[in-house]
Parts: sequence; structure tokens; C-alpha cells
Amino acid sequence: MRQNKHLWFKLALALFTTAIVSGQSGAEEVITIERALTLALDRNPVLSAAQSGVASAQARVTQAVSAYLPQWNATGEYTYYRDETDPSSDDDNDTYATGFSISQLVYDFGRTSNQIHNSRYELNSSQSELESVRIALIRDVKTAYFEVLKSQRLLEVSEEALQVKQRHLQQALALYQQGMRPKIDVTRSEAEVSQAELLMVQARYALQKARIALETRLGGPPVSGKYALAEVDRMLEIPEKLESLLVLAFKARPDLSNYHAQIQGAEATLLSVKRASWPSFNANGAYRFAGTDFPLNERWEAGLALKWELFTGFRRSGQISEFKAGVRQLQSLFENRKLEATEEVTQAYLQVHEAIEAIRTAQTALRQAKENLDLAEGRYRAGVSNAVELSDAQVLYTQARSLLVQAVYNHLKAWAGLEFAVGGDLEKT
Repeated sequence: MRQNKHLWFKLALALFTTAIVSGQSGAEEVITIERALTLALDRNPVLSAAQSGVASAQARVTQAVSAYLPQWNATGEYTYYRDETDPSSDDDNDTYATGFSISQLVYDFGRTSNQIHNSRYELNSSQSELESVRIALIRDVKTAYFEVLKSQRLLEVSEEALQVKQRHLQQALALYQQGMRPKIDVTRSEAEVSQAELLMVQARYALQKARIALETRLGGPPVSGKYALAEVDRMLEIPEKLESLLVLAFKARPDLSNYHAQIQGAEATLLSVKRASWPSFNANGAYRFAGTDFPLNERWEAGLALKWELFTGFRRSGQISEFKAGVRQLQSLFENRKLEATEEVTQAYLQVHEAIEAIRTAQTALRQAKENLDLAEGRYRAGVSNAVELSDAQVLYTQARSLLVQAVYNHLKAWAGLEFAVGGDLEKT
């Protein structure tokens, strides 16, 4: 995809100076986002259900086409009867019959052909539905994957914040014992350590919940043992102009293709109902053996049959009105879906830009918060500031780190949402 501008931020560098894997143990199997997507597409039951829907639609096409092919039938009969009206008679009667028949549609003024067209449009519709499920699953897996990475980073931030709080507690305690700081500095630091421990517990459970959500979308855990997620190392890009994305969405979105196929199918069904007002012609043939004694008598027949429903009690006119209304309904829904697609693409486009701006702002805020913390720590050690100033600086720094983590992964999730909104992977377009 051509880009007008590029924002060369690597995610790992946006958060930390070294790229690491989401996890602690080097013995854990590393799952990349590409592998996660492959697992989801292979194992997710929702996608399997949609694939079965396509198979069912393909089978209905076969059924519809069968109306154009010869219809063969074979029969066999055996009958035993006795005349009970004549008690003196002991004659038993056996009759035998066997044979086969064939029927072939000759012409029905397009009724059957339009039924076949409808079944093929239904197949197209089910294929579009499958694609909708596929790209929605890709979006959900990416979003869940990024949420796990974000939760892992936030847990690391909370762990480091706890370590800082514990270090400051030791410092406050030492200064208090030396008579340089009041007791309240110690108790305040102890309370802040407890709060940091609580935040770390919440972050740990948030990570576990995020991993469960990811495994659900993968169709189960990716491996039987422990695993870690690989960090995403990619460039953040400013997407194309909104107008070009809308054009792409109208071409690529499977839900719009689905509506288009449904409209075509409804129009084909309507035409088939209209053609039912005309006669249908069938060629028939049969060959039959029958009799009470062998060899059986032979008989064959061939002919051309015409069937014309001249009056059906206004049933057909009612069907035509029904299907006309159905076509109009689908056309209206199609136009409404295009409006919704425009809104979804626009919203996703704005979310990506908002996330990029948030990253820039969060980087600046983190740098400023770090400088402020360094100054506050120096002033506290020198005895020219109090614990409140130091605590405020610590909180500001921790919040800045958390906001940068959230901004980076929110951008990746927004990008996944934009790809879904336009109907496919933007990097392949």
C-alpha cells in the first residue's frame, strides 16, 4: 500500500530500549502473531461453521442443476391375488411387472435456469459471509494479541513502580532514623507501597484475563505447555487519504458483496416466478415388462408432455408482489449498509490518527515526567523537598509510562480495526 507519509516508530523502541518477548522464561515456546492467526484460522469453530455453510450452498447448486438432467426411475412389482367370490376356485394368480422410465426437461421459458442462477448467487452470498467471518476473526485475534502484550507491559510497569516505591520507603526509613525526615514520610511511603502492590495484583489478573480471551479466539491454547507472545516489531504508518480507503472498502468489503449477491438472487427468483406463468415441456419415455406368465409382455412408450397452469387463484400474482417487495427491501438494506460502511471506515481512520497523536504526546509526557522525577528525587535526598512532592513525581512518571504503553497498543488495535473496516489487510493492497 502506498503511503503519503511514514511515522518511523518501532514499537519496541517506543516502550523500552530493548526488544523483549512477552514472558519471562526462555524455555517457553514463543508464539508470533502470524502463528496465532494461522492457529485461529485452522481451529476456530465459528469459521468452521461458516465453511460448512458454503458447503451447504454448493450442494444446493448441485440440486438446482439436477433439474436440467435426465431423471431415471426403475420399478418392480409382484402381486398375488385370489378370487374369493368363487369358493370352488383354487386358482392363484401371480402378476409380475418391471421396467424403467426417463423424463427430460425440454424447455420452461427460463424458470429452471433462473432457479439455478439463484442458487449460485446464494453460494456467492455464503462465500462472502465466510470472508466476513474470516476478516472479523483476524481482527479479533490481532486485538486480543495486542491486548495481551499491552497487559504484559502494564504489569512490568507496575512491578517497576513497586520496586521504586520500596526503594523510596527504605530511603525514607533511613532518613527518619537519622532524624532528617519526619515519621509521616515513612508511613506515607508504606501506604504507597501497599497501593503499588494492589495495582500489580490487578495488572497480573488483567494479563491472565487477556490471555484467556486470546485463547478463546484461537480455538484453545496455542500449545500444551507454557508459551509467550513475541513482541510486534513493525512501523507505524499514517494510512492513505480517507477517500481512497472508502473506494477500497466499497470494492473489498465482503458484507457489501453479500448484499449484492442476495439482491441478484432475489431478482433471479422473481424472474423464475414470472416465468412460471408460461408452460413447461418435458420428454418422457418408458419401457415395461408385465404379465402373469413368463416371458412377460413387453411395452414401451414415448411422448412429449406440456404443463401450463392457466389459473392459480391469484397465488402467482401474490408471489410476484412478495418477491418484488423482497428485492426492494434488500436494495434499501444495501444502501444503508454502504452508509454504515462509510461511517465505520471513517471512524477507524480517525482512531488510527488519534492513536498516532497520542503516541507523540505520550512520548513527550514520559520524557518530561522522567526529568521531573529525577529532580524530585535529588531534592528529596538533599532534604529540600517533602514526601508529597516526591510521591507526586512518582505517580506522574508511572502514569506517563502506562499512557505510552496504552497509546502504542491502542494504535495497533486501531490499525487492525481499520483493516477490518476496509475489508482486508492494508499491507497487501
